[in-house]
Amino acid sequence: MLLASLLMVVGTASADDLVVSVPTSADRVILQCGEQRYERTVPRSPSPTVDMTFPIRPGRECSVSFVRNAGSLTQFGKWACTETGCTEVEQDIGEVVALPPGHVKLVLSEELAHPMVEMSCPSGYRQRAPVVDHIVLFTDVSPDDCTLNFKGGQPYRYRPVGWGTWACSVISATLVCEQRG
Repeated sequence: MLLASLLMVVGTASADDLVVSVPTSADRVILQCGEQRYERTVPRSPSPTVDMTFPIRPGRECSVSFVRNAGSLTQFGKWACTETGCTEVEQDIGEVVALPPGHVKLVLSEELAHPMVEMSCPSGYRQRAPVVDHIVLFTDVSPDDCTLNFKGGQPYRYRPVGWGTWACSVISATLVCEQRG
C-alpha cells in the first residue's frame, strides 16, 4: 500500500546529498524530484526511524511517499486490506458443484479477459474452449496433470490441472490457480 507522507529533513551529508529521517515501519521510501525518482529499501532497525541519504541537491521540491506491505493475497476471491493486513471477505466463485469425471471447470478473475483457453495433456488430449462470463468448461479430459495456456492476451500458462473446479487469478503478474472442488 502506498502511504503518502512528508518527511522531516534532518540535515545533509554533503553538498549533493539530502538526509531524510524515515519511519522503520515503511518498507520503501520514494523521493520524486521533478523527473528524477529515487527509491530505497528502508533498513530494519530497532529504533522507530532511520536516516536515509539521497543524492539530490537541496532547493528542489520533492514529494515523498512511503510504501508498506500490508499483507498477502493467497487465493481467488474478494479481499479487504488495511494498514494492518488483508483478510478474505468472500470467495467469489459461487457454490462449487461436483463435476463428473473428465470435466474441468475454470472460474476466471476479472483481469483474465482472454477469449480462449487451451488445455493440453501428456496423453495427447488437446482442446480449446471459449471464455463465457469468466467460465471455461472442458469435457472428456484425460486423467493426467494437464497444462492451461491462455490465448489472445498476456500469454499465461499454468500446470498441473486435473479434473474438478479451479479458480484462477493473477497475483503479482503471476497466474495462480487453486482447485476448489
